Amino acid sequence: MPSVTAGVDIRTMIKQIEAFGDLSTIMPKLARVVGAGIERTIAAGTNPYGEVWKPTLDDHQPLQNAMKAVTVTAVDRSIFVRVVGVEAKHHLGAVRGKKVRRIIPSKKRIPGEIAIGMKRVLDEHFDQTVRHGS
Repeated sequence: MPSVTAGVDIRTMIKQIEAFGDLSTIMPKLARVVGAGIERTIAAGTNPYGEVWKPTLDDHQPLQNAMKAVTVTAVDRSIFVRVVGVEAKHHLGAVRGKKVRRIIPSKKRIPGEIAIGMKRVLDEHFDQTVRHGS
């Protein structure tokens, strides 16, 4: 009679699934995905959701070097995004004219491109952990 487990030890499978729960090894990769997404939208002159920032008074793209004011860090199972300086004031709309130029995404609404990149990292991690045994 053939084995129900087909040569797979259930204890090994449980260990693999438990290992997938430890995301600490991939959090830096996820943070890089978030940072790259923010960098792309800054370069495009848009907020994280693709809405174009209003040009400066002299009709230039605003905040062209804003990525220098952004840090993206992975800590445990969280990703922290911080914007400082005048860029933070623009992000909040605390500048002359009250122009809001969002730089970092809301934690409640992950932009599509970033979500796709994060899913790719998670899929790779799942494949590595479950199919290849961590």
